[in-house]
Amino acid sequence: MNKSSPHRLWYVDLVRGLAIIGMIVYHLIFDLYILGQSHLNPLSPPLIVFARLIASLFLFLVGVTFFLSQKKYPHHRQLFIHSLKHSLVIFLAASLVSLVTFLINPGLTVRFGILHLISVSLLLLLPLSLIKSSLPLLLLATLFLIIPQSSSVSPSFDYYPAFPWFGAVLLGYALASKIPLSHPEKPPPPLFSPLLFLGRHSLTTYLFHQPILIFFLYLLSRFSNV
Repeated sequence: MNKSSPHRLWYVDLVRGLAIIGMIVYHLIFDLYILGQSHLNPLSPPLIVFARLIASLFLFLVGVTFFLSQKKYPHHRQLFIHSLKHSLVIFLAASLVSLVTFLINPGLTVRFGILHLISVSLLLLLPLSLIKSSLPLLLLATLFLIIPQSSSVSPSFDYYPAFPWFGAVLLGYALASKIPLSHPEKPPPPLFSPLLFLGRHSLTTYLFHQPILIFFLYLLSRFSNV
């Protein structure tokens, strides 16, 4: 979830933009159901699978982006400072989400959502970036992924514990070296511009898309009742 940079790979932003669209679609289904305007249950097995695939893609890209940052900042001290700043920004955003959800419904407060996980993951990847072989990273990612999520935690709007979800981040980092991540010779087609915009501004989109969705659904319900 980075700011725009001339060093960014546009196709990474494109995939992230597609994930953003998937997230917005799922949250729209969720909002319509909660507001009683749709009978499509967002907690049905197919939609839960859809939501988890979107989250997995986001987290996988966190690992890929960290690998790109490592190439941009080859000295570990530079990478540490960059990652620490990035982690702090995302942690502040995560804290805002926790505060807002607490004010909406204290019982459903987001205590460790996807932003919390990303913030922590950036710090966890720092010592792991000293490992030069991808094999132990893949083994560690597998270990995280096969450990089941605890069912003893109170429900919230979203909950992404390190086990198993950090495994998706680590998998992205471990496999990034196997992916051809070079700048394409051709610029992205203009048709991709909206997706690229979302991919470049994913953190801002994440924070504001729900209030915007709810606002428009409220307006729609008001006008439909006129």
